[in-house]
Amino acid sequence: MSLGIQRFVFAIVILATLGTAVVQVWARTSRTPDTLGVVDGSLGVCPAGSANCVVSGHDDPDTTMPVIQCPGQVGAELLATVRDVITAQDGITVADETGNYVHFVATTPFFGFRDDVEILMRANLRFVDIRSASRLGSDDLGVNRQRVLEILAAVEARCGS
Repeated sequence: MSLGIQRFVFAIVILATLGTAVVQVWARTSRTPDTLGVVDGSLGVCPAGSANCVVSGHDDPDTTMPVIQCPGQVGAELLATVRDVITAQDGITVADETGNYVHFVATTPFFGFRDDVEILMRANLRFVDIRSASRLGSDDLGVNRQRVLEILAAVEARCGS
């Protein structure tokens, strides 16, 4: 291999390494959005035209997801089941827990991108709303939708529905 090709390959490796490091630092320093939490008794809506957020309990067909339910479970028992299912997933930790609301942070393994996952027990104590949104970027390639679908399936399996 000629010296010019070796230098070119070396430069590509260095740039790729630096680029990866920059993305990791950028992803890991993302701040918790101030749009999280309960507003007027429900979880926040996803931004208009969002491709990196899904939520139950709202009317937008592009971002809506089913509510979580578990026949035979209500109130604290249902909320605990959903909480346990979510925290059993790799990379998800509880960030805040207040009454019928829980905020989780999901961190991707390699780059360390952080997504926010929220659950809220509805006033009827039979349904739990869920919201999952990326902190960075405008498109998550379906990661948040897939996460919520996996949570729904896991709750369904646990409840024997």
